[in-house]
Amino acid sequence: MRPCATEVAWRLSQVGQHAAALMTLRPVLRRSTMGDRPNPYLLETAAAAHFGLNQCTEALAEQRKAVELLPAEWLASERERFQRKLQDYQSACAPPAPTTP
Repeated sequence: MRPCATEVAWRLSQVGQHAAALMTLRPVLRRSTMGDRPNPYLLETAAAAHFGLNQCTEALAEQRKAVELLPAEWLASERERFQRKLQDYQSACAPPAPTTP
């Protein structure tokens, strides 16, 4: 069985090939956003790739959407994992605190 684009993109992102991951996801993302409910795993994968490219605005937006779109019936542990990743991105992407002279 052939892995789906989201799985291929996730694997690419995990080995640091973030641009290739986004290229792999592009057609799937386009189709997904035209539907009623984009797949949270697809959005999570896009967020990881954007984060790897230091594209914080995009990473935060995609992960936020992924968290919002998680079905209520999903396992609490999975919901917590998505939320933790969003918090990780928020912490890493926060502007540095101003230093006082």
